[in-house]
Amino acid sequence: MNPEIYFVLTKNCNLRCRHCYLESRPGLKDTTISTENFEKAVNNLPKTSPIRLILSGGEIFTIRKQLYEFLDCLKEKNELRKRKHLGKIEIALQTNGFWGKDSKMAEEILNEMKSFGITQIDLSSDDYYHKEQGLLKDRIKRIKKINDEGEYIQHITDGCRISRNSLIPIGRARNIIEISEVKTDLPMDCKKSIMNRNFYVNPQGEVSMCAYFPYNLEGKLTEKPLEEMVKLSMNNEKLMALDQQGIKGLAKYYGVPYQTTIKLISKLGKCGACYILYNLSKKGNLS
Repeated sequence: MNPEIYFVLTKNCNLRCRHCYLESRPGLKDTTISTENFEKAVNNLPKTSPIRLILSGGEIFTIRKQLYEFLDCLKEKNELRKRKHLGKIEIALQTNGFWGKDSKMAEEILNEMKSFGITQIDLSSDDYYHKEQGLLKDRIKRIKKINDEGEYIQHITDGCRISRNSLIPIGRARNIIEISEVKTDLPMDCKKSIMNRNFYVNPQGEVSMCAYFPYNLEGKLTEKPLEEMVKLSMNNEKLMALDQQGIKGLAKYYGVPYQTTIKLISKLGKCGACYILYNLSKKGNLS
């Protein structure tokens, strides 16, 4: 299995969705990773095997100038990798597709993404929280129609539909759901994350096994090669317990009785149980 890296480039967004765990909103362009640090991070990715790199935010097309600098960088790195017979970086994008409201802009962006070698665009779903912000389904239909006619991008997909039950009380979602109401098993799975090299990277270069960034690897991708970070993290008992056995391993590391762990997972789901363990461990209340 090839490594899959989700890279959050910025917290800047044209929307201010109530469920956003990153608390993304307009006016946060200063949270964007610099082009220099992005290049350092890309240079520290594994080179021997192909990598799937998903660029996300925030909303990446609100930092369009910088996004194109990042994509230029990746295009150059792929050309270099090809000459040296190294693994290709396959690039995918996550966007709310606000630019699909205008046909001319949509066609322009799709054509530009084709020139950068983008293989997939994942569009935010038309769930309640996005609709509340004025993001309607017609943008998805328009983008897909233009793409089908012009054959720009190989895959354009709809994102996972977000419901209240899939939320964790982090960021602005704290105002929507209480921990007692959580029962969440998200598609992401931190188990075997280190083994398979499936990680999340934030604009600071921190690398985590989870999109919520509760447990980070040792070091930063802007400063160390990912393989070196993995090697260092293999000496971390907590991270290895989570990687090898998932939430049950993490609970065991914290000394939580097995039956208590099973009840916690049954009530809150794996992600909800992990959230509880993380917060209790920070407060020193796991005894």
